[in-house]
This record gives sequence, structure tokens and C-alpha cells, in this order.
Amino acid sequence: MSMDRLVNTTNKVADGTVKTGACIYLGLALRATTAAAATVLVYDGTDATGELIDEAQTEAGGGTVQGLIQTGHKRHCTAGIYVDLGGTTPSVMIAWADA
Repeated sequence: MSMDRLVNTTNKVADGTVKTGACIYLGLALRATTAAAATVLVYDGTDATGELIDEAQTEAGGGTVQGLIQTGHKRHCTAGIYVDLGGTTPSVMIAWADA
């Protein structure tokens, strides 16, 4: 990925589509909002039937951040980006760029 591309971030607090169409997934930042562990699954697609491309989990206790944005973690997505958040209602920031 050339450095002239704009990096976009999308915050999600519920399951849903982040981006439709071809794009580049760059990583995520996950934060638990309760004392329980939080999880997030990231798919190449517009729903949870797409290919699983990333997952992260915080430790119990809340506030732990994992899966921080890493440019070395980029992945070309053909159909889009969809996130599935675990039951503890975490918040997640997804970083992506146009393809």
C-alpha cells in the first residue's frame, strides 16, 4: 500500500458492515466496556458468512486494548468488512483504506 492512501477509521458498538466493496483492512483497536472479556471477529464480506480475517479478545477486567492498528497486518478484502462483536458490548475501531 502506498503512503498516499487515506486511512479511514470506523467505530462500531454493534455487529455490522464497516465498508462494502473492495478495500484494505489495516487492523483494529478493541476496548471492553464491562469487567467481562470482549471479543470481535472481522470478516471479508457484508455479513458473518464471509471469510474470517481477524479476531481479537480483551482480558476480563475491562479497558484492555488489543489488536492495535498495525500496518503490517493489512489484508485486501474483496467484498467489504463486517464486524461481529461479542456479548459484552465492546467498542471497536476498524482501520481501513480504499483499494
